[in-house]
Amino acid sequence: MNRKNRWILRRAASRSIMEDFFKKEVVPKYYPKAELISFQLKDQSSYQFKKAVRYTLELLYPNGKKEEKIVRGNVPSRHQTWEITVSDQALNYLYRHGFDQGKYQVTRPLGHYPSRRLQLYEEYPGEILSDRIKKGKGNLKKDIRLASNWTAEFHNLKAKLGRVKTLKAIREDMGHFIKNYSKHSLKIQADGKKILEHFYEAIQKQCNPKKSFLIHGDLNANNIVINKNQVGVIDFGNAWRFDPLCEIANYLVQLELITWRGEASSRLVNNLNSLFLKTYLKKTKQNHNQLAQRRIDLWKVWWMMQITAFACSIFVDTKKNRADLDKTIIKHTIPKSKAVFNL
Repeated sequence: MNRKNRWILRRAASRSIMEDFFKKEVVPKYYPKAELISFQLKDQSSYQFKKAVRYTLELLYPNGKKEEKIVRGNVPSRHQTWEITVSDQALNYLYRHGFDQGKYQVTRPLGHYPSRRLQLYEEYPGEILSDRIKKGKGNLKKDIRLASNWTAEFHNLKAKLGRVKTLKAIREDMGHFIKNYSKHSLKIQADGKKILEHFYEAIQKQCNPKKSFLIHGDLNANNIVINKNQVGVIDFGNAWRFDPLCEIANYLVQLELITWRGEASSRLVNNLNSLFLKTYLKKTKQNHNQLAQRRIDLWKVWWMMQITAFACSIFVDTKKNRADLDKTIIKHTIPKSKAVFNL
């Protein structure tokens, strides 16, 4: 890592530097007339080459009112600066198109600062949907309808915004996946290659570039926050322009994943996924479209095989690790994917 890159990462987690930055640039622009009277930060980074920082601001207004704001800051690794660019574009677009209030929301964007490689946004209050599902907490049917309707409202905007994900890029990803499968076994590599070849042949016939619109890119229950009768979606770092039904498949598969890990019952998740899909298709007027269901099934294969590839890529071969991987991933993704193509 070069000196400039180290400095960019360090200053995002420097209390004195960031307090001065918030006082001079952020607070005057986004909280007019307020005075920053207290500033704290917590570096929540999991990786050496990127930063995720939580800033706590205490603001004082002329009328004597005090207000606390929690602000999130992201500084991606140098080769992934596009993450905060597209995330900021997506958040601002949605914030201007009705997602700043009401039932369906996004977190408030607080600017993209290219020289600092920094994106800021307010923390969205509430409870992560996946946590509620794992605990079996609250009115989950209501939560799922909120999440599904949020997604439908978003997709119905049909925003022509963001990088376009091409089939060529999908093909390139396939090559990386197949390489990763070999870290588990040659059999899984052979099965994975065969499944992906069938997938690509089928998706070429189904995917229409003219029907590509802005999608979240990583829509799953970990990025959906329930706040009473409102729902907010966070983390737009993987936003791109692509088939919206690919997004639906991702959501469904990632929720199934928690059942494979034994974190929630299959019956519960299957019922919740059925409700999510039924609500979404009705809201987007695709509930009688068999081709839409077929595309979702195909994209589910894509996401299952991607999960398999990632799990294999970080696989450390021990007897216990192999048993865990086979039980939580391989046992589910390979047979389910094969079944789509009758392999």
